[in-house]
Amino acid sequence: MANGRPAACLAVGSELLGESRLDSNSLAITRALGRHGFEVVEKRVVADDELAVAAAINELLGRVEVLVITGGLGPTADDITREAIARALGRGLDVDPEVEGWIRAAYTARGRPVPEASRRMAQVVQGARILPNCKGVAPGMLVSSEDRLLVSLPGVPFEMEDMLEREVEPELALRGGGERRFTRTLLLGGVYESMVEERVRGLYDRFGRDNITILASSGVVRLVLSAGGEPTGAQRRLAEMEMAFRDVLGADLAGVDVASLEEAVLADLEAAGMTLAVAESCTGGLLSARLTDVPGASAVFLGGVVSY
Repeated sequence: MANGRPAACLAVGSELLGESRLDSNSLAITRALGRHGFEVVEKRVVADDELAVAAAINELLGRVEVLVITGGLGPTADDITREAIARALGRGLDVDPEVEGWIRAAYTARGRPVPEASRRMAQVVQGARILPNCKGVAPGMLVSSEDRLLVSLPGVPFEMEDMLEREVEPELALRGGGERRFTRTLLLGGVYESMVEERVRGLYDRFGRDNITILASSGVVRLVLSAGGEPTGAQRRLAEMEMAFRDVLGADLAGVDVASLEEAVLADLEAAGMTLAVAESCTGGLLSARLTDVPGASAVFLGGVVSY
């Protein structure tokens, strides 16, 4: 993504600094920001420490237009994001009666008693817009501070993603002035990164080096193309890019906007009206597992034998 308006992601949670948990929310947030012309220039993880989170908020808001925070909105003592935002912005926290009602209703609907600690989730930073949580309990917040936008979302991924799409993206669209950024991912198999670089570098001047990203991983290379601006023009530009890259990549192009080689293979087989069965030995069923991890694989995959 090139020359986007600067944005940042801040994940709050001591568990994200350990060995067993990763911040995956920032991936969905980055995609959403990119769709509306914002470029993530930094992703940061901070422990459950009110002063540290407040310092991070102040520092990041000094450099970006949009800051999206995830985590720390629950009812326990280590959920300190609300307090950290209030401290950073110099605002107070008030218990919102409407939010209290939402929380009480959420617990009641689950047939659970309403714990006293849950009242903490009804605390709202003064001047914030409340973002209802339709998938859980803890609400989010949206705070405008001068020309900056601060968004605070739950850390639970499915709650966060629903709130991001439903409440935050319309705000990003308004601030983005109608401009959008679109991407297309070309998946290549049987090649390596430097080989792809040699074949596509002649297109950099034509389409802009910053609009092309090469990502290498085990067994595949992904070529991410992007175009921004007015939606119709951006989509037309992206289609032009795809055709040019198809010409130089040839048969090594396995699929477009697919997650994996197995998804690309199954899609090609289905398009050709073909089915697939496998026989495995030392893989111990791994090939079958990877194929059946793809939603809808049963339309093509008949089954397999493991003779290990």
